[in-house]
Amino acid sequence: MAGFNAHNARLFSVEVGNSRLFHRLSIDTARLSFPASLPLWPAHLNHAELSRNQGFTHYNCTRFAVEMPLEGNLIGECRGRTHIVSPGEVYLIHYGEDSSYRVGPAGFCRKVGICFSGPLLPALVAETGLVEELRLKLRDPERFYAYVAELERRICEATQEDVADLSAFSYRLLLELAASIDRELPPLLRQAIDVMKVNLSQMIPIGEIAEKLQTSTSTLENLFARHRHTSPRKYFDDLKFAKAEQLLAESSLPLGQIARNIGYPCTMHFSRRFRQRTGMTPTEFRRKRQKASSQSV
Repeated sequence: MAGFNAHNARLFSVEVGNSRLFHRLSIDTARLSFPASLPLWPAHLNHAELSRNQGFTHYNCTRFAVEMPLEGNLIGECRGRTHIVSPGEVYLIHYGEDSSYRVGPAGFCRKVGICFSGPLLPALVAETGLVEELRLKLRDPERFYAYVAELERRICEATQEDVADLSAFSYRLLLELAASIDRELPPLLRQAIDVMKVNLSQMIPIGEIAEKLQTSTSTLENLFARHRHTSPRKYFDDLKFAKAEQLLAESSLPLGQIARNIGYPCTMHFSRRFRQRTGMTPTEFRRKRQKASSQSV
């Protein structure tokens, strides 16, 4: 399959909605060829005007999307949570997740949307902290909109020689977006998260983490509930299985090694937990994520 790019092909991603009903301007980069050596690139940018009951649902989204209301508002639904997104805020649609958005209580929405693709996109979104955000209040909306306008100009004028510059500018835009994240987490919560991140290969009870940080389990549970809307145990598990998914998709490590890398000495136990979370066995997940790449060989 000459010129095939699995990150742009979206073979297992489904969208439900009719963009032709409301897209006023739609620009994609399909005319350009982005080599897999680039970490990310802009795949699509659109200006849209939505009326009541219009919107989109994404299943297994294979891009990272930023939806920016300019007038009116949106309702976004993902991860079991619902948000009303207004001008000055953005709604984030995450790689590999199911989500939806539709017109909000205002009854209309004029918006700009940007989609990014690329092999390092999940890692970049994770490292910048954007992976934890669904609705984000922009620190400086006018500055961010200026970045978006500049990206639009570059996309429209780009030739094949400009793909590396488009990738670099996309990274700058993500960093600008990440600058809006409220990083004023309580020091104790940040310490607990850091302990989890450096101990993914260990099965550490939350009580032991609390003990090492000289606090109580109930204090950690309250902090995670208030600031991360989940329990410390689930947050730790989410970090572990996000790492497992990355290793399954991007490496040839055997299942036993991946299981041990996230603290599961028993491969069968790991596989059972993985299936409970994703609806697939690790082997099925790996096959699904790597099938497109194997077809291009």
